[in-house]
Amino acid sequence: MAQVLKDEVRNKILQAASVEIIQHGIDGLQMRKIAEGADVTVGNLYRYYADKESLIHAIIEPALNEINNLLQLISDQQLSLLQTSSEIDFNKIYENLEVCSKGLVDIFYRHTSAMLLLSNEYELSHLTDWFKSILFNILKINEPDLNSRELEFLSSLVAISIIKGMQEGFKIALQSPEASKNLDKVILKYLQIVLRK
Repeated sequence: MAQVLKDEVRNKILQAASVEIIQHGIDGLQMRKIAEGADVTVGNLYRYYADKESLIHAIIEPALNEINNLLQLISDQQLSLLQTSSEIDFNKIYENLEVCSKGLVDIFYRHTSAMLLLSNEYELSHLTDWFKSILFNILKINEPDLNSRELEFLSSLVAISIIKGMQEGFKIALQSPEASKNLDKVILKYLQIVLRK
């Protein structure tokens, strides 16, 4: 019974922190306000989360796990496609982009505060690396005049811009209910435009 109560308190704290993040952003995140929202004392809050960093980690961990699972699913489908440049099936890549965009939007709606934290505070390195590997192979075919170092650099730049663009798209969608309609289709179209040769 005591563990059930602890889990309830922990969930109330995470829920209150999520509300604060959505309303005020990471810069407005205050432990006192979170404690008030969770109906616990500040001292009790610190018994569950020693500092703001541990609380933030607890919020983002489920979303990061789901992003990693999504990338694993997509990567498993990509492994044979990325072995050599002549074997790349661009239609299959675009199919996987649809899986990626739908998955990311689904994660965004279920873990909004975590995705906002990831947008502001943490680098989505696994997702960036995934785009970078796809871009490198696409550019190797479409830009034969570039050497490997130049291809690596260019694919890194474009991968980072893709992530930053999606992050901004999620922020806009959160601020505007009209913009959030069909968000998965908009993100997919964005990815298709950026990755188009």
